[in-house]
Amino acid sequence: MANVFEKFNDSLSGIKEAEQTERTKEEKLAGLKKRKDEVLQGIEMNGGRTVFDDRELLDRLDRQIKELE
Repeated sequence: MANVFEKFNDSLSGIKEAEQTERTKEEKLAGLKKRKDEVLQGIEMNGGRTVFDDRELLDRLDRQIKELE
């Protein structure tokens, strides 16, 4: 009987872990998108001119966003 409860608890902890991972993934994705928007706003405020660091950062953010989606 204890074995049944152990399996049930293992299943519950697996579900909770999956939900937490999904929530963390969603939070990270939202943070990356927010950061990308901030960079784009900074470029816009600079008259549309970018520097190498801006382009590099946007490329890196795009890659990370694609990996999470």
